[in-house]
Amino acid sequence: PPTAPPVTSTTPPASTPTPPMPQPTAELPTVKPRLEPPVKAPTAKPLPGPAVAAPTVTPSPPVVAKVEPLPAPVPSSPSQTALSAIPAPPVKEAVATSPTLHLLVVGINQYRDKALRLKYAVQDGQAIVDIIRQTGAPLFHKVRVISLFDDQVTRKGLGQAFQRVKETIVPQDVFMLYLAGHGVTLDGRYYFLPQDFRYYNEDAVRKDAINQDHLQSWLADIPARKSLVLIDTCESGSFSQSMVAMRGMAEKTAIAKLTRATGRATIVAATDVQPAAEGYQGHGVFTYVLLQGLHHADAQYGNRDGYTGLFELAAYVNDQVPTITMNAFNFEQIPQVHMVGTDFPIGVVSISKS
Repeated sequence: PPTAPPVTSTTPPASTPTPPMPQPTAELPTVKPRLEPPVKAPTAKPLPGPAVAAPTVTPSPPVVAKVEPLPAPVPSSPSQTALSAIPAPPVKEAVATSPTLHLLVVGINQYRDKALRLKYAVQDGQAIVDIIRQTGAPLFHKVRVISLFDDQVTRKGLGQAFQRVKETIVPQDVFMLYLAGHGVTLDGRYYFLPQDFRYYNEDAVRKDAINQDHLQSWLADIPARKSLVLIDTCESGSFSQSMVAMRGMAEKTAIAKLTRATGRATIVAATDVQPAAEGYQGHGVFTYVLLQGLHHADAQYGNRDGYTGLFELAAYVNDQVPTITMNAFNFEQIPQVHMVGTDFPIGVVSISKS
């Protein structure tokens, strides 16, 4: 009888602590299986990966072998792209960066009016073309020449020639205009006489000659940033002595105005009425000096770098024309030089320096 009470008192406290303990342990295994699937998933993916890569490698070599010559070296290594780009750009850059020289040459010997006919204007123009092609070939990508001689030199013909230049020239190109024939100055304005011109009086010059407005308009349509205008014009005995006497300062004023209006560097022969000025070594004195200057200006008046620059040629002409005319004909022919803009090379004398 005394043993029964202690048995009943111990059983209820022993049963209560055991059921709550396994519950928290059951929650932990439920979290672990959730973590296990993502771990198993990446381990399972690399297994099929190499199996797939292995068969793809076998067909790829022939495909890569065919493609390698064109695109493969470009993305693969920058060193290869730099080496492969070296030979191509020089050719492309030579075309893109080396300018084209556009030369428009005008010369008139056979004027309709026989009293105005000259001997050397056409030959001078042809000589300018030859020497510019020779000295300009190493410097320019191309030398494009438009020549108008004798009956081709009308107001309409010259306007069409300027239009042809306009259609092909770009701003980085170089433009040169050479005029050889008769030039007249009236009221401080310059006029170039076309081949079909007939002189009656000053009104005929104002009406039928190629005036400063024509030249200014045509030159304004030429987009080249570097340009040079060379004018070798002279007057003949058909004009009065009084006009010739006024020609010096009047033409200087006209050419100065033309230079400012067009923004073009201009070198002009201020020729005298004496016929000897048109016949020196088979050329006009001014053109003869131009031809010589393209060979010697760099050495005698420049920096001797092998290139004839615009300013070097101008200095040569400005000095040599008066010297030659004084020594040969006992009078000074003073050229007019008006430089606008920056200097630039117009020919190569020597390319031996590197």
